[in-house]
Amino acid sequence: AAVAGLGLGFSGHSGRVGMARRMAAAGAPTHEIMAQGRWKTARMVEVYTRSEEAGRAAKWLA
Repeated sequence: AAVAGLGLGFSGHSGRVGMARRMAAAGAPTHEIMAQGRWKTARMVEVYTRSEEAGRAAKWLA
């Protein structure tokens, strides 16, 4: 990523995380996110979408 001029905060993995967060925000079920991200466990989806879910929860609590 750095060689491509994308900076240190971007990696090849960033796209998968972004995809998972966008799918979660759109209400996609965990099994669909798992399939698209090629994750074998729901736990990995939880790890990558945690901040998205926290944002949605905060919206309802406000």
